[in-house]
Amino acid sequence: MIDKLGVKWVEIDLDALAHNFREIKKRVAPAKVMAVVKADAYGHGAVEVARTAARCGIRSVGVSCLEEAIELRRNFIKGEILIFGALPVSQICDLLNYDLMPSVCTEAFAEALSDEAGKRGKAIPVHVCVDTGMGRVGPYYTKALPLLQRVAALSHLKLAGLYSHFATADSESTTFARIQEKRFNLLLKQIVRAGITIPIIHIANSGGVLNLAESYFKLVRPGLITYGIYPCQKRKGYPILRNVLTFKSRVSFVQSVGKGFTVGYGCRYVTKGETDIVTLPIGYADGFSRHFSNRGAVIINGRRMPVVGSVCMDMIMVDAGKHSGIREGDVAVIIGRQGKEEISVYDIARSLRTIPYEVICMINRRVTRLYIKGRKSFAVKRMITEF
Repeated sequence: MIDKLGVKWVEIDLDALAHNFREIKKRVAPAKVMAVVKADAYGHGAVEVARTAARCGIRSVGVSCLEEAIELRRNFIKGEILIFGALPVSQICDLLNYDLMPSVCTEAFAEALSDEAGKRGKAIPVHVCVDTGMGRVGPYYTKALPLLQRVAALSHLKLAGLYSHFATADSESTTFARIQEKRFNLLLKQIVRAGITIPIIHIANSGGVLNLAESYFKLVRPGLITYGIYPCQKRKGYPILRNVLTFKSRVSFVQSVGKGFTVGYGCRYVTKGETDIVTLPIGYADGFSRHFSNRGAVIINGRRMPVVGSVCMDMIMVDAGKHSGIREGDVAVIIGRQGKEEISVYDIARSLRTIPYEVICMINRRVTRLYIKGRKSFAVKRMITEF
């Protein structure tokens, strides 16, 4: 019998995901929602997340690069796919071949795109990206009008959208976010005076959706909150979101040892007495940080247990205590709840001194994705899809 689940997997609750989409849609109506599925949907699997978004009435998705967009098209995702950020001219043919919507950040790219579209007899919808304080891509808002005028004048481009990106909307203080919003509105007034019409205006990310209702405009781009994770401390009035992801593994080896037993690279842990050392087949190559050497924890059989020794590329060891009763094949929780114990994404982010975004994006494609719908297994996605 083929083991399609493997020894380490992430469970993705599609019902929870759909719930979050509905809550966000309710909060921002009448604005539309774009599902942000870049970075493989923040580790959740872009294809299934995009399909769930479509079932919830969300027809557009956002990605960060051409390869992510092509993956969606090859898996029959038919709605609008916007690629954020600046793209090289060398990717224009693929953009057109796969019917993708690029961001325009320079006149040179706009002209090259229009020329190629003209050769094919097409008019391509684009979104122009402007900088209001993020400092990444796009012309600064005070210098953006000439680009917008040029795009509007090009016969084979359709100016479908304009967007910017908040730098601090998820911070305790929204002062700078409001400055950015003011700058964005100043540009919008310039656009109206210039007689340019742009159907879709957007700037709100997850922080904007939570903290800046006036930033919704015609469209919002929630990322992290889609997956049930708040980017900032939860406040009264926030939508009630459900956690989507749980990270699990199976015990691969158990050995009972005595005092003085050394564990892991560098012999950084030595047992103080009789105990069970349990091995799990996950490591830093799977997104379990080496920072957790001699300081991390997992949950097995409802008990929180310490990770001991150095985190290896492919394995970690756990001190389960004497007569633990743990057996090969028992399920360990890396992120999530088991019994009364829980290790949350926030717990891990605090320990790593990072943000929840990084924690979930570290879980790579070597870890199986198991999709749950109606409390039953719905789909399995493994690195190797056929045996």
